[in-house]
Amino acid sequence: MASFGVVVLDIVLSTERHNALTTETLSRATSVLLLLVWPAMLAVVLRGRPTMAASVAIVSVAAALSVHATTALLATILAALAFLAAKINKEKSGFWIGRIGAVSFIFAPLLPWLLGPLIGDAVASLAWLKDWNGILTVDGVRLFTGHGFNYVASGYFHGYLGAETPKSSLFEMWTDLGVLGALASAALLYWAYRLAAVQSAKAAPYWMGALTFVVAFGVLGGGALQLWWVTALALALVALILATRGEFQTARPTAPRHVL
Repeated sequence: MASFGVVVLDIVLSTERHNALTTETLSRATSVLLLLVWPAMLAVVLRGRPTMAASVAIVSVAAALSVHATTALLATILAALAFLAAKINKEKSGFWIGRIGAVSFIFAPLLPWLLGPLIGDAVASLAWLKDWNGILTVDGVRLFTGHGFNYVASGYFHGYLGAETPKSSLFEMWTDLGVLGALASAALLYWAYRLAAVQSAKAAPYWMGALTFVVAFGVLGGGALQLWWVTALALALVALILATRGEFQTARPTAPRHVL
C-alpha cells in the first residue's frame, strides 16, 4: 500500500512544480520501501505465497522508478544478484561476497588515488573521485588516523567540505576513522555476510539481499549515518528477525488415528 501511495502521490504532484524537499522526501521514502521489501517478501514466502512476494517487489521497484530513485534502484540490482547467488549456494555466496566487500572497504582509497588524476572536468558524474584525490593529497597522516567521528557530516553542514565531496560511506569511514575504522568495518561486513549465510535455506537469500542493499546504498552515496537511514536499518533488522522466526522449523504432527 505504501508503494501504491508513493506512485499516486508522484502522479498527483507531477502536475505541479516539484521542489527539492519534495523530491528528496519521495526518494527517501522509496529507498526505505526497497529496504523493507526484503523482510516483507521473506514473510510472505514462508507462508507459501511466492506470487504475492513477487508482486510486492514489482510494485516497490515501480514506485522507485516513478520518483527516479536511481541510487536505491542500483542498490536493488546488486541486492538481487546477491539474492540469486544465495539461492544457488548460500554458504559460498556469503563467503565470497563478504570477502570481496571487506577487501573493497580496506583498499577503497586506491580508487580515487589511481583514477582521480585521470578525471577531467567533462566527466561530472566522477568528479567526486577527483575531489577525494585532492583530500588524500593534503590529508597526509590523517589518511591513517582519520579526522574524528562525524567530521564529514559536520563538514557538509558547516560548508568546509565542497559540494563535490563524496557522499559514499567508504569516504566517510576512511575520512572519519582512518585505517582502524576501515579494518573494523571490513571485519564487521565479512562477519555479517557469514551470519546471513548460516540462516535457513529459505531465509538466507533474503538476508543476503537486504544486507547487500544496505551496503550498496551506503557505498553509492544514498545514506550512511543520517538519522532517517539509521532508523530504517533498525526497523528492517527487527522485521527480518521476526520474519525468520516465523518459519516452521519442525514437521507438522500427524493427527491421531484412534480417539481415546
